[in-house]
Amino acid sequence: MFTATAKAAIVAPITGQVGMAVKAISAIPATTTATTMASTRNLMRSKRLTVKGYPAPSSYAGSMRIVMVNWSRIWDGTRHGGGVGGYMLGLARVLRDQGHDVIALQSGLEEVPSVDPNTLRPSPGPVEVRRHWDFEGIRCFEVVNSPVLAPGRYQNRQPLNEIASAELDRELTRFASLIKPDVIHLHNIEGLTASAVCALRQGCGSRIVYSVHNYHTVCPQIYLMKDGATPCHDSQGGAACVSCVSCPGVSEDPDKEWHRRWTGAMQRLNVPIGPPLMPTVEGRLPDAYEPAQSSHDVERAMPLDGTDIRGIFKRPGLLMEEYRVSRDGMDNTIRPEPHAATLTPFGERRKAMIAMLNECDRVLAVSSFVQRRMTTLGVRASVIKTMTIGTQAGSDSNSAKVTQPTSQRSDGTLRVCFLGFNHIYKGLHVLLDAIESMPTDLAARVDLSLFVGEIWRSGAQLTRIRSRVRSMTTLDGYQPHELSTLLHGVQVGVVPSIWWDNGPQTVMEFLAHGIPVVGANIGGIPDFIEHGRNGLLFHANDRADLARTLSDLVRDPAKVESLRSSVTPPKNMDKHARELIAEYAALGAKA
Repeated sequence: MFTATAKAAIVAPITGQVGMAVKAISAIPATTTATTMASTRNLMRSKRLTVKGYPAPSSYAGSMRIVMVNWSRIWDGTRHGGGVGGYMLGLARVLRDQGHDVIALQSGLEEVPSVDPNTLRPSPGPVEVRRHWDFEGIRCFEVVNSPVLAPGRYQNRQPLNEIASAELDRELTRFASLIKPDVIHLHNIEGLTASAVCALRQGCGSRIVYSVHNYHTVCPQIYLMKDGATPCHDSQGGAACVSCVSCPGVSEDPDKEWHRRWTGAMQRLNVPIGPPLMPTVEGRLPDAYEPAQSSHDVERAMPLDGTDIRGIFKRPGLLMEEYRVSRDGMDNTIRPEPHAATLTPFGERRKAMIAMLNECDRVLAVSSFVQRRMTTLGVRASVIKTMTIGTQAGSDSNSAKVTQPTSQRSDGTLRVCFLGFNHIYKGLHVLLDAIESMPTDLAARVDLSLFVGEIWRSGAQLTRIRSRVRSMTTLDGYQPHELSTLLHGVQVGVVPSIWWDNGPQTVMEFLAHGIPVVGANIGGIPDFIEHGRNGLLFHANDRADLARTLSDLVRDPAKVESLRSSVTPPKNMDKHARELIAEYAALGAKA
């Protein structure tokens, strides 16, 4: 929900660009001009959805229609949605295979201007739900022109905008009334508002489930890290949030981002576009479109260019040295927040989000720590429960240990691995610091494998480390299907998070491949790692403690073997999906 002044400043110059495009079109032969204008009109044409236009709910016994909500597009998986995106994609596939009708709804990414069909003059478009091509049998919908931008770093300077939007609420109610799901399961509310839950329920009366994968509902910058440096124990009624959202790498200017997205949308209108990319959910759905079978098919069906919203994820980021995270140790101490006599806009946002969670039929915490933390912040104990998530990692084999026949290495080295994304709170820099501080003779016996998205952020430190370790293997990101190959021969996985990490997928990915984990004793990590059995826990953000832990493992190969032999597979996605269906049924959804 951006200011009228900001939108006017954007629309005016771009209208002139479209005017120039229309003049250029006038020089083209009449038949071509008609085709071009018809294509542009088709893109913006709206059609009213009828019940007849959408398939009826599945009729076979035990099936449910489930709407899964996230800000990122489901076919992107971990690439743009991180661990939550990958988890939701894996869960949707399994629920589909179990016979359920799965629908994905995302929001906050796309701007689609409204264009006068006669003059081609653009203006900001209405909030609408539009349909994408089916993806692997999953129907995909997207809220366009949402008043809330996603991901959260583009919105966290405007907390009041995340509380309610009448226009967005009306569209969500209409969408739910047409789809009529049995369950609506929110995995994130970035790109939506706190009032979205009531709006969705009003449309269909469905059960509402919310999974707490991060702290976005209670913290605009998601991580509950005060000033981006230390755990936040008191938001001071939202007053403490003001400095947080101005930290390096945490926040972006929302008006500038809206300008960029809207400009990109208009640039795409300056060329012949062909048939509409995303018909609105206002008419009969397009039977002519072929369901996509893979992410490649979806991207091919929806041509992208450098101005597309996905470009936001390719922008240069900060180097690790530019962050100001504290080097103090951290733990899972929870301190009840003092009562705040007055609330700032950030405090009002948190109050509305907690009320939203309490309106849900069930809030699922992905670890026991998250359940305790959210309860202290106001989520009712009768609403929230812990349900750890499942993983698809290792599902291509009958045994989680198939890639790890033994941890003993004849050359006396220890192969250590870090998986994930090079985000400051994931702690790659802590691992590198620890290796730098290890005794030289022990560091020289470490084979270091780093499969990390945007690993270049740590370039300077990697250069120093390379000469200390026996070998270093790096890869800028990975796909889930590559894990079995990448992790072959890895003896220890390290998860050195420096925030209250809810329930990191990387822990489960290591365990699913029979690899013990050296993890920070923080957040949800201790829910999965039992110290001395399937891994070791060290004091979070404590380089010296991690260095001692790794040094001990280099010295004692028998300890590594003992840990490895005690690793058991974590919960797989099939079992997790069945747990969810049972939970939906217990809440009163159709079973």
